[in-house]
Formats: sequence, C-alpha cells, structure tokens
Amino acid sequence: MFGDITELVALRAAVDRWSEPVEQQLFEMPLDEVQVGEILDFLLGIAAEGCHDYDTARQLSGAITVVAGELSRSGAQVPGLSNLQKQLANLNVRGFALVSTDDKHVEAKFHQQLSNRARFKPRVFSALMASLRESTGK
Repeated sequence: MFGDITELVALRAAVDRWSEPVEQQLFEMPLDEVQVGEILDFLLGIAAEGCHDYDTARQLSGAITVVAGELSRSGAQVPGLSNLQKQLANLNVRGFALVSTDDKHVEAKFHQQLSNRARFKPRVFSALMASLRESTGK
C-alpha cells in the first residue's frame, strides 16, 4: 500500500461528504425522454471519439447500457435503440461487462477478462460506438 492511511481515510470521508448531497440531487432531478436521449448521445459521442483504454471503454459501455435500458423501459421511440442494446449485450456476453460486487462467479470470469484486456482494440471499440451513435440518428 502507498501513502498515509490516515490521510487517505480523511480524503475518502471528504469525498463521501461531498458526493452524498450531489447523489441525492441527481436522484431527485426529473429527466424527460429528450434529456435522457441527450445523455445517451453524449456518452456515445465520448465513446466514439477516442482511443480509450480497456477500463474506460468498459465504464462507458456500462453507462451506455444503463441509459439505453432506461430509455427502453420508458417506451421512448429512439431509432436504433434495440440494435444498440443487442450490440452492448453481445459485448457483455463475451466478458466485457463490468463485474458486479454481488457476482458470485468473478473468479470464473477472470481468465476471460484478462484475455479480453489483451485483445482489446481501442479503435475497434470507438468505431463500434460511432456506428451505434449513427444508428440512433445522431
């Protein structure tokens, strides 16, 4: 471990104190279909624009999956949404999904995730996200 543990604990507590009211504000913020669509487009744009590392790409695809799911559950009519969800689910089936802390099979996925990390091609990921963004009409 590195750093002063007392200082790290104090910094974490400060971040927790700051983030809890922000989390509550975000939770209470009403979002309509248009705003959620804009969030989806924003995330797809970020994912499409650069050569992200493996972990960043996984975080982005996880966020996009959540937002797309919310749009789908709302009944929003977003062109290409079904295809986007299928493509993201395909990535997740191949071991790209974020590992849940509740997942009882983390060890079983470890080898696959190491293999995926080694084979990850940032430009391929960005190209896929760009095509998914285009398919949603943006």
